[in-house]
Amino acid sequence: MATLDFLVNQGTYESAINRKGWGFRSARLDAVVKAVDAYILRPSSANLDTVEQALAKWERTDPKEFKDRGLPVKDKMAGEIQLARLQALSDQGKVAIPILDPNDHPKYEPQLWNRWPQIESTNCYAYACDSREGHLYKEKPQPGSYEATGLGPVSNDTLSFESAKANRTAAAVRLAIMRDGQAQGINQRLIPIIRRPGEPVSNISGHYLIALVIASGYQIPQYANEIYIRDYHWYRQDRDGTWSHKPGHSSATNLDGSGNRIYDPRVCDMHADFWESEGGNDYFCHVHYEFVMFFYSPRGGVKVGMQPRMVNAQQPWMRQPLPAIQGRGRSGTL
Repeated sequence: MATLDFLVNQGTYESAINRKGWGFRSARLDAVVKAVDAYILRPSSANLDTVEQALAKWERTDPKEFKDRGLPVKDKMAGEIQLARLQALSDQGKVAIPILDPNDHPKYEPQLWNRWPQIESTNCYAYACDSREGHLYKEKPQPGSYEATGLGPVSNDTLSFESAKANRTAAAVRLAIMRDGQAQGINQRLIPIIRRPGEPVSNISGHYLIALVIASGYQIPQYANEIYIRDYHWYRQDRDGTWSHKPGHSSATNLDGSGNRIYDPRVCDMHADFWESEGGNDYFCHVHYEFVMFFYSPRGGVKVGMQPRMVNAQQPWMRQPLPAIQGRGRSGTL
């Protein structure tokens, strides 16, 4: 999902289409720039429609100019237009992706997940896949763990930001899910949804949507140029069309990082705040997740985590008082 740049920062789109220093501009291109500026000054659905219409007319009427100037940033602008529309719907408390059959979706019942032992044996991935039972105490099911090659914890090693972005990507998660799918069977697996920027996503019969978001890493303020742990997180769409999630061994909730109902995971506040120790000192860390892609989960969910035959039947549940849960903490990997 794109972040807003062209549609919030005056002049950024004009700079992008003028990057080679061209002098002449058609009237259609001038109309696009004018429409973008008008939307920035007064964001509205009508002004966003004008931007889309002006872009379409420019591409249709001046194909060579559009190929040279507009095509390189076409996908970015399409993603921003979609994001702006989704944000407007969310701000109005409207569900962006309608459901077909409520019974295809899990019911939001946090009390079933926030009790012992589920709260300490499931995480965001198990919650999104509606896999509540059969997990060991302190287990955090990962993509790939059903097939016994789970992604596992992310390394704590210090990495540059660019290196962090190259690891722990959606491709790695998707490959692990595909491996799980081979063991789970064709009717009990997650289906990745591949879309170009701006293309809509819809529900299909017999399935519900889950969303993958990824954080490149969190920064300890005193080490601004270093990245430590990277993470991913999952959301699911419930029967009323809104979304919920379960951060790690914390409580399941239908609220985002700002305490608002989640109408669309692509535009909700996906941040996590927690304390981390480094070098004998405690640091307050802020993690921001970015939307990556949707998956279809079959009605009733998918069994994730270790297969029953891999679970040590002799391991007893550790029936001890649970510690108080504070804050969101890390969710997917640790």
